[in-house]
Amino acid sequence: MQYRTATITGILVGILAISICSPLVVINAYAHGSPPGSCGNEYDYTVKSFKITSYGQTYDPIANPGLTFDGSLRYGYDVTFVIHSAKTSRDGNSNAGSAWYENTALGFGNGVCIQNVNPDQDKTVTVSIVRGQCGGQDGQVAYAEWNFEYFTYKVTYNVKWHSDARTANLTLDPVGKVPWGKDITISGKLTDAETGHGVGGIQIVFWGNGVANIGNYPTTNADGTFSTTATAPSTVGSGWNVSAESSCDSTYTESSTSITYNTIKHKTSLTLYLYPDPVAPSGTYKVHSALKDSVTSTPLPGKTITFTATPPVTIPSKATDSSGVYRATGLVAPSSPGSYNIQAHFAGDSLYSARDSKVSVLTVS
Repeated sequence: MQYRTATITGILVGILAISICSPLVVINAYAHGSPPGSCGNEYDYTVKSFKITSYGQTYDPIANPGLTFDGSLRYGYDVTFVIHSAKTSRDGNSNAGSAWYENTALGFGNGVCIQNVNPDQDKTVTVSIVRGQCGGQDGQVAYAEWNFEYFTYKVTYNVKWHSDARTANLTLDPVGKVPWGKDITISGKLTDAETGHGVGGIQIVFWGNGVANIGNYPTTNADGTFSTTATAPSTVGSGWNVSAESSCDSTYTESSTSITYNTIKHKTSLTLYLYPDPVAPSGTYKVHSALKDSVTSTPLPGKTITFTATPPVTIPSKATDSSGVYRATGLVAPSSPGSYNIQAHFAGDSLYSARDSKVSVLTVS
């Protein structure tokens, strides 16, 4: 492949320059890092050389205007430049100080302070530029600009990015059948597709209608495993979806997968008590029954309880109160002595499973 090159140009690109009996001050736009004038005892300087190393090859954008070279999103490239500082700093002394420059190599303006700059000295600076695999940059050509001496000089070039990424496989463990509204554990593993080894330090994100109130987006452990909690939907249904994606980094691209699971009814418990026991013929007695959600151990109010019993015993149907309790008083026992079986029943509904109580025996004697 044949490359063309770019040059260093002595072009003032500041938006506004103000001279106030001090060195030239240039106001320009940058997004991150240190602004000009903030580094402390700053030195003016000249740029003696600027070299780029990528894929083992070295390029000189000063000697080659319009340079375009191949760069790795995974491994990045190195920039090495040499500056020569002035004999005195902008503050008029020869103490150790700093020098300021700015670059857009990562896609945004970033101001940097070079530290430990001495007067009338060559200073070599090496910067590694790694963009990472994110954002679908493979094959894109990006423009980069390095501004020196308060935007008085600049070096420009273009990078054609290549992914060089490794592939990771993301898997989720089955969830199966879950009581509606319950917390569920979502776990899985991220592995290197080539080696099969776990990949650590990668954040996993989730979406889908089966991951309400998710606790957190976990980061994979050293062995590639991860785990978090979410709340199952508050209804009974099938095919609830959990989708997951591993975040990209400088080595791996994204990987995604999904699973489905079902929510099921909550099991219930139903108790039955008769008193007094025994009861006199034609005497009065009471029935007490309690219905609970077995999953949450909470009472179920407003649920109809029915009964079956040995004739002539009859127990009226009735809804449970706010405490999930059925109460019937003033019931008249049979006139004939004997043992009479009584059993309570909850027929179930869209959220709760049916339940029969144990058979209780009403003894009339």
